Amino acid sequence: MSDVTSNTGEVAVIETAPANTIRAYSSIQGKDLEARLALANAVTSSTPLTEVLGKEIALRNIVVQPVEMTNDATGVVATVARITLVTEDGQAYHATSGPLHRDLTNMLTILGPPSAWGRAIKIVVSKEGKGSSAYFTITSMK
Repeated sequence: MSDVTSNTGEVAVIETAPANTIRAYSSIQGKDLEARLALANAVTSSTPLTEVLGKEIALRNIVVQPVEMTNDATGVVATVARITLVTEDGQAYHATSGPLHRDLTNMLTILGPPSAWGRAIKIVVSKEGKGSSAYFTITSMK
């Protein structure tokens, strides 16, 4: 595994892994202590995404961490994406959701990394499904 910094200052972890493996990603830039503290605060002090469902938030940074979760019904442990969305004003919201991870991957593929946006992207996240089948999706971008 190696740590690579792009010319935009974004840190990416590159590792040899099978397809469908969730990889760590952070668009919070910088190598200095302040940038690392911003990242640490985003992932440790975030609020559940359910607090802003259906509300527009000004997305400025994205953090994805692979975490292990146990399926309550089967007891099987699986690696899933813990996503932290960081707003323009520094608020951070987290969730684990495969469809949300897919939507963000598509967004980054089409729009590029947040450092290339030039401004925050306003998004609305919705919850679909019920009970253990509930998941989050991005239902609006502007």
